[in-house]
Amino acid sequence: MLKQKKKYFIMFTFVFSILIINFSFGFVIASDNDDDGVDDEFEELNKRKVEIEFSDNEFQIESHLRNGEIIDEISLKTRYDNDGISITFSYEEEFESENSNSNDSEFELEFGVKFYEIIEYIDIDDNSIYNSEDDSTVQIYSLDEFYPINYSIYKISEDCDLYYFKIDTKDGIFTAHIYVTEEFTIVNDSLITPNQIKIDIQITNFPYLNNNSQLALYTKLESELDFEEEEETEDEKEGYAENEYGVITSTDLFTGFFTWQENATIDEISQKVFISTIEDDEYEENEQEIYINYRRGDYIFHDPKIGIEGLLISKKDSFPLIPLIIVISVISALSISVAYSVYYFTHNRHPSKVWEDKMIVIKPASPVNIQIFEEENSINKLIELGDVNITTLSKDFFEKIKDLDMDTNEKQEFLEEMLSLSPSERDSILNKILKKKILTQ
Repeated sequence: MLKQKKKYFIMFTFVFSILIINFSFGFVIASDNDDDGVDDEFEELNKRKVEIEFSDNEFQIESHLRNGEIIDEISLKTRYDNDGISITFSYEEEFESENSNSNDSEFELEFGVKFYEIIEYIDIDDNSIYNSEDDSTVQIYSLDEFYPINYSIYKISEDCDLYYFKIDTKDGIFTAHIYVTEEFTIVNDSLITPNQIKIDIQITNFPYLNNNSQLALYTKLESELDFEEEEETEDEKEGYAENEYGVITSTDLFTGFFTWQENATIDEISQKVFISTIEDDEYEENEQEIYINYRRGDYIFHDPKIGIEGLLISKKDSFPLIPLIIVISVISALSISVAYSVYYFTHNRHPSKVWEDKMIVIKPASPVNIQIFEEENSINKLIELGDVNITTLSKDFFEKIKDLDMDTNEKQEFLEEMLSLSPSERDSILNKILKKKILTQ
């Protein structure tokens, strides 16, 4: 009989834990039919519609959220000229007035990144970061001659596409692979979200002039607001990426980011990327600069990203009250008092004979409250019964009861009465009894 009851209590604890976990995650069982590690419902809420304008040396993309009440636009403009490859990223959000058909408010953030030139240098101070004053500059390779932009569209789901743009220098040394997606998708083992673009930087067969040199990609940051470093990126916080670093620029409402993997693939080996501190550009207003430093190699591959933080819509926002109401209704009213000391059974596998028969202190109000755990759909049946009060008793509590001057039946009855009290009331009464016992000894 004892083993059977013990089995029920363990089952109850296990089932209730699963129930709470389900509630904590929105009481929704996630599905991921496209195997990208992102819940399908969450993906649906964040799908965007992409439109393209294209020319030989420039393309512009407008991306709009498909679902929900938010009216917004991500605008991406990429072009090359004699000063390198520039990428301008902007976001605006409009809220439609309830009393009119016009848009009555608008917020905007605009920032950009420009890949300007590649510097071959000898690292005199041996810190793996280019500094024109301390290091020896071997040559400066300008990004100024390109083939016309090439692009392709790939179907990634029934109603969403992936857009791929390739920008090559005419000598084939520098290539930018740019990806824009309408929904979450994985490219080259990296997850791309709809609120960002992925840029794979490729440097192939660089014409080194010195056998001991390495490379720095001179990168300009453009914004009316200063950039600052960000050690933990949004994608790292959300679990979409690991080992990222980057810089951000923020208004009161929006934050733009330029992030990258902390390692690059250099001659098929993963090697650390070193970044200089952010410096103001001495020639251009509203521009700052960094140097992305790579170890020497014939093939260098690195994958930065550009985007806006905080745009992804959580599915919890659409159903905020349902799990909360269920939890409250389950916990607040059902007259089952449950007490089971997990600690005691874990650390005391061989209790005394007297307490072996009395350690089970769960006393259901009626047999049906136990039977629900032996049948199918037990969680639903538990919810139908009403609310549940759960009381956990520690080893210390049982030790105190054990020391009371009562026979076995009296202790059992006393335990059952104590279960109807709150933990604070229970402790208060028990301490008074023990105190009285000490004073009378």
